[in-house]
Amino acid sequence: MNYVINNQSIKPYKLILEEYFALKIDMGYVWGEAHQSFEISKDDNCLFEFSVDGNNELCEAMLITTTNYSIKNEDLRQIVSSQEGVIAVENPKNLVAEKFEVEVFNNGLQITFSENLPTKAYKQGDLIIYLGGSDEITSLQVWNLSNEEQNHLLTELQYNMEGKS
Repeated sequence: MNYVINNQSIKPYKLILEEYFALKIDMGYVWGEAHQSFEISKDDNCLFEFSVDGNNELCEAMLITTTNYSIKNEDLRQIVSSQEGVIAVENPKNLVAEKFEVEVFNNGLQITFSENLPTKAYKQGDLIIYLGGSDEITSLQVWNLSNEEQNHLLTELQYNMEGKS
C-alpha cells in the first residue's frame, strides 16, 4: 500500500456527527461507482475504516469502535512536519494494528496504531496522517474540533466503552 500527496486544491472536509460513530470524516468527494475501503483493526473491539474513490483519493474515514481511549488536558502537538495536499492511497489493504489508542486533547484527537515513530506526514486540512519508515500508518490526528464535535466524540466513545464491557 502506498500513500501519495497530490498538490492540487484541497477540498474541505467536514466531521459528520452521526450516532454510533465517534468520528466520521467526509473528505468532500463525490462517491463514484469504483470505490474501495480498507481498515485498521486490533482485536474485535477496535476498528478504523477508510474509503477511497476510483482516483485513489481518500474520501471518508471513520472510527467505528474502540474500547481504549483517554482524555488529555493539554493541547495536541504535531509529531513531525507535514506535506499538505490531497491524500491518495494506492493499493489499499487491511492492516492489523499493534496498538489502538485514542487520545482526546483540548484542541483535537489523535489515534495511534503503532509503537513505531513516524518519519513523514501528509496533511489535508485539519487531518494529518503519519507514516512510519515502511509507509505504514502509525497515527492520525484531527485538529480544531469544535465543542460540539468534541462532546459528540466523547459521548460515542463512552457509549462504545459501556457497550463492550
